[in-house]
Amino acid sequence: MKKIVLILVAVFALSSCDRDGVGVTPGFVPKNAAFDFDSKLPSNLESSNPEVSARIQQMKSLTNVCGALMINSMHSGKVSKISYSQKNSNLPNHYTWSSGGYVVNYNYGIVGNNYEFDYTITINGSQFFTANGWEATNGSAGHWESHFSSMYVNNNYNITYDWSTNSLGDIHFDMHFDLGNTQLHYLFNLNHDNSGDITYIYNGTTQFYCIWDPNGHGHYTMNGQTINF
Repeated sequence: MKKIVLILVAVFALSSCDRDGVGVTPGFVPKNAAFDFDSKLPSNLESSNPEVSARIQQMKSLTNVCGALMINSMHSGKVSKISYSQKNSNLPNHYTWSSGGYVVNYNYGIVGNNYEFDYTITINGSQFFTANGWEATNGSAGHWESHFSSMYVNNNYNITYDWSTNSLGDIHFDMHFDLGNTQLHYLFNLNHDNSGDITYIYNGTTQFYCIWDPNGHGHYTMNGQTINF
């Protein structure tokens, strides 16, 4: 958990940089860069269940951390759109912006039925964060691969994040968080009726599982014990 906090602190520091620049909104920003989990959860689920709340909050933080870097920097930096001829990239839309010592390069384009994108942040000339992935043009699924360098988080960390949704509006998340010696894996299902489930796997062993109905009632299993709520 300490390592995760270090990453979140670095994200906050970047998003708090000089905001004198003109914000930018490129034509495509990944849909789940800022996902609203609360709208898919029963209102009483977290308030009455501290253990459930802790896992959901951790999942929310890890899922949104990459998008926070992207969105916050877009609205704080001094931006210029770069023409295709100035970049060595197969993706036709290129943006760069900077503020407070960091520089961001963001590229995206449509390839088949998907948007593809890549995104890089450097701070004082050193690479801090990279992300690349794809999202279906109809918004039904997406994939992120993100990497944090050791400059700010004392190690090299990787996040792989997949999501998909069906015609009912049910959403499935599958997220791997590589902390070097520690591997976290989350499976998270949020259904259209506010029911759902979450599985937390630590170094290959399931540590926590919870399932709930639309009214926020269900059970969780942790340390070999099952608790109903």
